[in-house]
Amino acid sequence: MKVTKLLIIMLAISFASCKVHCPAFPKELRDSYYPYFKGELLKFTNNNNDTLEIKIENTWISDSHSFEWNCDCMCSANAGFDTEMDNNYLLKISGVILLYSETNGYLLECEFYDSYLSSDSFGTIQNNYTGETAIFGDTIFMEKQEYYRIGSVKIVKNKGIVEFWDKQQNCNWVKIE
Repeated sequence: MKVTKLLIIMLAISFASCKVHCPAFPKELRDSYYPYFKGELLKFTNNNNDTLEIKIENTWISDSHSFEWNCDCMCSANAGFDTEMDNNYLLKISGVILLYSETNGYLLECEFYDSYLSSDSFGTIQNNYTGETAIFGDTIFMEKQEYYRIGSVKIVKNKGIVEFWDKQQNCNWVKIE
């Protein structure tokens, strides 16, 4: 009798929950905005001809994840990068693009950390994704009114982060190509 009840409960749960196909994160989308590879050295210069060099420590593209609560199924997948801490200017950068299925949208995020791991976080959302690779456009400029150290960041399609404003150094860091 207990086995029958357990079987009925398990069947009811499997019929009540939904199954949804969650796609993996598209590599070409990550490469469009964060085209970095592990070990790559990002080099920036400022108007004083100082050089900031940050090594890419990690890159990733996640498999998709499905979350099933009753019939509210959602998907999530992400891709991004992390850098090591620069020794001269004590700066670390992390970037992620997140796919979320509720609105079929993407979030592009970029965070800058100092030696105390205080951070300035920037983000932009694109909802109702239609399958185009350049969903955020060719140039993304994000600025904050209140910030700790980094006031703005510019990301260009197929180039990644090309410049950012550093309040602590009182300069604009521009990527050396």
